Amino acid sequence: MIDKIKSRLEEVMSSEGTVEEKERSLIDYFYEIMKDDELVFEEAKAEIDSVYNKLKETTQSNHIQVQLDNEYRQAVRNFNKQLDRVEFQRKGKAEKEEILASMEELKAGGDFKSLTRTLYNFKDDWEDAAYAGKDYDAQLNTQFKELFDEMMGAKDKYYDDMNVNRQSAKEQKEDLVKRAVEAAKSTRWKETSQVMKSLMDEWKQSGNAGKEDNDLLWEQFNGARQEFFQNQEQYFDELHVRQAESLKVKESLIEQAEAVCDSEDFKETAQVMRDLMNQWKKAGSAGRDVEDSLWEKFQAAREKFYSRQKEYYDQKKGKFMDNLYEGIKRRNKQISDLEAINKDLEAQISEIHRMDPVLGNQEDRWEITNQRNQEVAKLQTYVDENLKKIHDLREQLKEMDEKYTKLED
Repeated sequence: MIDKIKSRLEEVMSSEGTVEEKERSLIDYFYEIMKDDELVFEEAKAEIDSVYNKLKETTQSNHIQVQLDNEYRQAVRNFNKQLDRVEFQRKGKAEKEEILASMEELKAGGDFKSLTRTLYNFKDDWEDAAYAGKDYDAQLNTQFKELFDEMMGAKDKYYDDMNVNRQSAKEQKEDLVKRAVEAAKSTRWKETSQVMKSLMDEWKQSGNAGKEDNDLLWEQFNGARQEFFQNQEQYFDELHVRQAESLKVKESLIEQAEAVCDSEDFKETAQVMRDLMNQWKKAGSAGRDVEDSLWEKFQAAREKFYSRQKEYYDQKKGKFMDNLYEGIKRRNKQISDLEAINKDLEAQISEIHRMDPVLGNQEDRWEITNQRNQEVAKLQTYVDENLKKIHDLREQLKEMDEKYTKLED
């Protein structure tokens, strides 16, 4: 088989296509050999991996190469899953063939005193043995059943005349069935798997309740076990699907974060980063083997942006404080100037009030007095306008001082 794979890889390497086309051919070949369990083995993956890495060394990284690398890693992950399944079935076939060989040895020995316990151990081991694949499992099960029934028949004949206390074994098995049925409802997979193993150990030690009761109780007991393990398998299958979906979502979020982390539009991009973070939280876990590395990439893009944003706003804050400080100085200067002007205006008003009384006829006195009053009123209007300006400037100063103090903190 390995020679067949090497030959195909040599064809790919000697073809006239580009490096990317050859890499694409390797990815397609991965999926091709996954259709034939005979070709799914560790050496096959090693050969393809070696050729792919050689090709990769001859090209530079670009978006096409990155895409091919991602597809190649996905193909490797799919192949590994397929390899696990095939190895699992190969292991199951070997285990069941070994059990059949041991049963043949036991049958030839004819030792019925130890046959009962050993034969049920074989049956328990057979139930625990891995699935051997659709091509072999049914055939092996038939062989086991025929051999088991034959030996059970011989055993039953041997024990027909023996007085065996089967009631105690029956009661123990009924209790085990009850506990197994209750345990099968649990979704605490790891803990309950250990419980099921312990129940199986107790079952193996519970003795013989007679063929009819044994078969009936075993069907109930094993049915509860299989219900639990099938639910467990379904849960993890669905979990893997959810994790695969989460992986795609988070890889997309990483790409989006990396695409905007150098943006100069800090306000808009900050909202984008918040939205991406909310989506990340909703995406769920992609699995312990990749979750940390995904988060590191996502967080690196976020930290790069927020670091640049902080630097920008720190600089902007410094300029704003400088401008604010200059504004405070200007308004203090304006207040001082207006107070000086008012002081001069009030001096002029006082000077008018101190003028000598008006002499002459009544008409002249009235006209001069009226002129003086008009001048005082005009000067007082200037003073009042300046006082209002001073009040407004002081209100502005109060607000500016508060802003400056907050920025200093």
